Amino acid sequence: DDHDPKSATGHPSQKASKQKWTSGLCSCCTSPGGCRLCCKACICPCMVYAENVERLSPSECACGGQYAAPCLGYCVCCCLPLVPATACCSCRVRAAVRKRYNLRSSCCLGLEDFLVACMCPRCVLLQTHRQISTAVVWHATPWDAS
Repeated sequence: DDHDPKSATGHPSQKASKQKWTSGLCSCCTSPGGCRLCCKACICPCMVYAENVERLSPSECACGGQYAAPCLGYCVCCCLPLVPATACCSCRVRAAVRKRYNLRSSCCLGLEDFLVACMCPRCVLLQTHRQISTAVVWHATPWDAS
């Protein structure tokens, strides 16, 4: 069994070994979400970003539990001339998901999260979305269903 032990909250226990992401970074059209989610991320990435943030609690991510504010914030970052502006947004969410699900990192101090968010921003949004979606399906609780 390659799933780590869960605590009473459904999140990985602190002593569990680090796990792999449920899908690869470049697995853009895989389930859950498939090609529809991939198209959504290409056309309107702020919506996928907001869905990711909405599934996190405020203690995990500054805007967790909301939808409109992160979506608008991501749109504003897209308009900034700085390339890594949206990468900073995605990096924070990716780091929160990595911590929640006890996922491995090949670099230290979040450098991997920032670099992949700069180089493959849509892929990061999609991988993060699939990770959260898969975990909710596997470890659904009454409050995750809403």
